[in-house]
Amino acid sequence: MARQLPTPRRSFVHTEDVLNAAGVSFVTLRDWIKRGILPEPLPTAHGRGNLAKYPRSAVPRAELARRLRNDGWTLDEIAEHMRKLDWDKQPSDGE
Repeated sequence: MARQLPTPRRSFVHTEDVLNAAGVSFVTLRDWIKRGILPEPLPTAHGRGNLAKYPRSAVPRAELARRLRNDGWTLDEIAEHMRKLDWDKQPSDGE
């Protein structure tokens, strides 16, 4: 059963959130962004403490990428799969 997440108070996540979800180093995070596995930081660039901000979809993308990598998928396969998914679509209240 999927856990129910609280409604977020902000429309972004910080680098640390994405790193924790992916379970990778910052260097690997940058590589995954270059490959298209994870999204680029938001254009607003940096917030308090010079922390990059990412779209909220970066966390589930990072979690999925980590699971696929653990299952033996190559980074190229993961990147291709990520391009096929619609990460911007938000479920309606009725779903």
